[in-house]
Amino acid sequence: MTACEIQPPIMRLTCDHDGCEETFIAEDGYDRRTTRATRIRAQEADWDVPPARGTGARRPTDFCPAHNSTC
Repeated sequence: MTACEIQPPIMRLTCDHDGCEETFIAEDGYDRRTTRATRIRAQEADWDVPPARGTGARRPTDFCPAHNSTC
């Protein structure tokens, strides 16, 4: 018997700004599989997301580049 994955889990981020429906999905299938990898790719795409660890890591908000407060 051979076991295979039919559909991998896909993580996506949505902007938390009021009324914004922008979403981010990593292009690479490997980076879509975990929240941490997806957040790293989103940061590279100028999204304002909390760091993986350290100060601010527990902040519950994610913002798209249009609402990125760090720019």
